[in-house]
Amino acid sequence: MVFLYAIHFVLLGFLIGPFDYDHLSGYYELAWRFWRTGGGLPEYNPYLCGGRTLGGDPQIPIFSPLTLLVPLLGATLAIKLELVAQLSLGVYGLRGWLRLLGASPNGVRWGTLLYVAGGGVVARFLVGHVTMGFFLLMPLFFYLSYCIDESRGRNKQRLLIGYFALFGYAALYKPNFLIHFVPIVIIEHIARSILKKRPGILLWFVGGTAFATLLSAVTWLPAWKYFLDFPRLQPAQGAFFPPYTWILSLLLPIRAIPNSLYGNFFLQRHEYNVFVTPVALVFAYWGLCLENQRRSAETRALVLFLIFSAWLGFGSISGPWARLFPYHWFSEFWPGFSSIRAPVRFWYGTYVVLIVLSAVGWREPKHRSWKVAWILLGVLPLLGSATFLLSKTTFDAHATQWSHPRIYPDTISWVEGGPDDSYQALRQGQGVLKCLYNIETFPSPDLVLGNTLSYALSAPGDIHLKWLGWNRIQIDAKSTASGFSVRLNLNHSPYWHFKGQGGEITSRLNSLLTISSAQPELHGQLVYEQPLVPLAAAISGVSLLAFLFLSILLWRRDR
Repeated sequence: MVFLYAIHFVLLGFLIGPFDYDHLSGYYELAWRFWRTGGGLPEYNPYLCGGRTLGGDPQIPIFSPLTLLVPLLGATLAIKLELVAQLSLGVYGLRGWLRLLGASPNGVRWGTLLYVAGGGVVARFLVGHVTMGFFLLMPLFFYLSYCIDESRGRNKQRLLIGYFALFGYAALYKPNFLIHFVPIVIIEHIARSILKKRPGILLWFVGGTAFATLLSAVTWLPAWKYFLDFPRLQPAQGAFFPPYTWILSLLLPIRAIPNSLYGNFFLQRHEYNVFVTPVALVFAYWGLCLENQRRSAETRALVLFLIFSAWLGFGSISGPWARLFPYHWFSEFWPGFSSIRAPVRFWYGTYVVLIVLSAVGWREPKHRSWKVAWILLGVLPLLGSATFLLSKTTFDAHATQWSHPRIYPDTISWVEGGPDDSYQALRQGQGVLKCLYNIETFPSPDLVLGNTLSYALSAPGDIHLKWLGWNRIQIDAKSTASGFSVRLNLNHSPYWHFKGQGGEITSRLNSLLTISSAQPELHGQLVYEQPLVPLAAAISGVSLLAFLFLSILLWRRDR
């Protein structure tokens, strides 16, 4: 498995495709381009869908540490290397966690194989789900939580620093960590804290979540305001997913399950994938019986976590019976939860727990027939499905990250593009009109190919337009008429403001940005101001400085 990941995601990591690798490479290229050429705070994105918010778009990783690697490694290779790094940290946490729980050396190896070759991890790598990379770190979160609970003194303080740093990284890296990861993991911490009568287990988790929330305010706070003002065009797909799809996904690899068995609310199959083989479930039952005798409180908390993760992943039905489903409960009060489009991702929690129990319950098969069954029904399906699916990232690639040279021209031009062409277009300094509309709420039907600053004057005259920054356009116009208007090849947004003399914005949603003047001349700047971005940046900055100060203070005091 080490060889498999090294070949496809390190040595050949520069290949683009399939699935999400292309448009996610575009997002990371865009983030690096902003820091290189944008200037100021992230507020406006002039490269996607006719122009849209940047500060309110949590998909663009402006503040991800990964962005710093893009100019050195290239966007696609950087994404794949970060996935490998996150998996490595997750495996480190898993192995340490299993040792704490008393798994044998061979049990630890079995658990490691289940994790790196099982469906939950393989699916993330197959489609390039770097936006869900925090799931790969789940065992590390649990391992640190267990270690903190069982340590004292200086070691505990240092573990807490690492624990909080992991929270901060995961949330700043992708703020959907707060709505995909925290709601399920906190259930286990509540249960373990109560069963062991140690409130610190929950308090440290809540503290880490609070720090992550403050540190990532620069990404989620403007997005919250944006979606509050403009509900999504593409509603969340939180429908009901039949429980039998969960069982099938545990027992069979992705390609072995017919589409028709997924039910009426079919999502792409990789969203469901939590394959661990039937053999793993047998060992998991043995592990449950054994571990319940040694660590009953931790075992009961993990079982509750497993049940809740599966239940939450079923989504919710409509009508009065919806109150029976935790997805409906969280949608009512947890900020941003209703935007989750694939509740089945919560099944990753069941995937981790079953692997842990299976590793603890692993026993060397005593009879030859049992060993053959373990190999045929456990080891070979894991290795075979992982090899086939991970190899698709190489064999189905359609370009390399260097297929197009990186150029940053002074003008920005619209091309037709598409969701899987954004990376190549952005490398050429072009914007794409056809892109993923997960966030866009008001695209104009009148956008045309060509220069974003192409214009239409309502009366004869001269005009000069120039991008001064990503969210600022200089406009100087003079007409022979006493009143005229200028229409640009950009989406209108109420966040655009005219700062200057003789003009005002008169366009509305779903139309092109238009500035009108009652005078023969117009001079000033069009400025896009995403609400709450300066405040959110200040909150994140102060939180980071406070964490660094306290960490250094505690570390030096321990010396």
